[in-house]
Amino acid sequence: MAVALTIGGVLGAGLLLGELTLPVPNQFVHIETPPQLIFVLPIGIALAVAAVLPTDDHAGVERVAVRNVPLQDAAFTVGVAVATTVLATGLNVLLDWPLWEWFARNTVGYLGVVLIGRTILSGRVAGVAAAVAVVVVPSLFGTRWDGSVRPWAWPIAWDATPGMYAQIAIAFVVGVGLLALGVREGALLRALRRPWRRRV
Repeated sequence: MAVALTIGGVLGAGLLLGELTLPVPNQFVHIETPPQLIFVLPIGIALAVAAVLPTDDHAGVERVAVRNVPLQDAAFTVGVAVATTVLATGLNVLLDWPLWEWFARNTVGYLGVVLIGRTILSGRVAGVAAAVAVVVVPSLFGTRWDGSVRPWAWPIAWDATPGMYAQIAIAFVVGVGLLALGVREGALLRALRRPWRRRV
């Protein structure tokens, strides 16, 4: 329910406020066209999904559950991506919403990044890290002096290249794959800590 409400609220905000420009201070590179709110809003959906996924506190429950919880979580995430894309497309058909493609594209990409971050770090930290990685960093460093967007800065690109769409697809597939395999949140961080613990 919380995710559904978030999708509705963020879609409504995107429909009404998506064309607003974000005042991003930039002292390192020149931003010819500052990013618009439509590029940032979908991060809310990704964070909402991360918030409802099981944490390490539920790991024991998952291990004894009859149902395949990781696969269900992965299916849920795919469902969120599909539902958001369908709803955005529907708004475009009904209301001629020109920003639907950017909204749907970034939702899928942000979901993948958040899920990957969740595996590397932890659920809560991953949300903050993902928000910084896919919103702040591209906004500050993703634009060249001539105003063109760098190949890796897909979150702020109006005209996404095939390479950018490939990055989005890879991030989503990897993130959902890690979730389906049941890789625990913060797995990489714990793996890196083990050698240090052995030395101590």
